Amino acid sequence: IKWFPDRPGMATGIAIMGFGGGALIASPWSAQMLESFGSDTSGIALAFLVHGLSYAVFMLLGVLLVRVPRPRAEEPADGRATAPAGPRVSARQALRTPQFWLLWVVLCTNVTAGIGILEKA
Repeated sequence: IKWFPDRPGMATGIAIMGFGGGALIASPWSAQMLESFGSDTSGIALAFLVHGLSYAVFMLLGVLLVRVPRPRAEEPADGRATAPAGPRVSARQALRTPQFWLLWVVLCTNVTAGIGILEKA
């Protein structure tokens, strides 16, 4: 929500979009790994290891590349919240920013880990 303080619905939508993207990627990827490594105990363990290492790489990239935005407006002395200063960003404009795609990749990768585990639970 810090990226889009004046548009919390869009921020939530982007986060939820990661769930769908994660499922879209994790399920076929998991199936392919189990086909390659085998569905016995050692194959499943190797698939989890590959998943974990892949997720760790993407999460570390996200930690290094995604930054919390600076506040655009200060709160007034009376404590009332104000709308952030500056131009509004449309969904179309947000889709053209690297911050949007970095955030999306981080959320998508995070969700694929959960989906991959739940698929086999």
